[in-house]
Amino acid sequence: MPTQKRCKIVGTIMSRKRFVMIGMFVGSWAGGYVPTLFGADFLSLASVFGTFIGGILGIWGFYQLAKQLGFY
Repeated sequence: MPTQKRCKIVGTIMSRKRFVMIGMFVGSWAGGYVPTLFGADFLSLASVFGTFIGGILGIWGFYQLAKQLGFY
């Protein structure tokens, strides 16, 4: 495999990873913050559950966005 082609493939994989990790971060942050808008504490069970759900939805959402942008 030529070096240029291999570098493009590795660059695309890193772009995908970075995109999904950003989605996980944004989703986790948003999911953990939403329960505080309804009066829950940052360390409550609702906030921990929201962080989990938000992270999963963030990964899924940014994965779908990456597919639309042509990373996959």
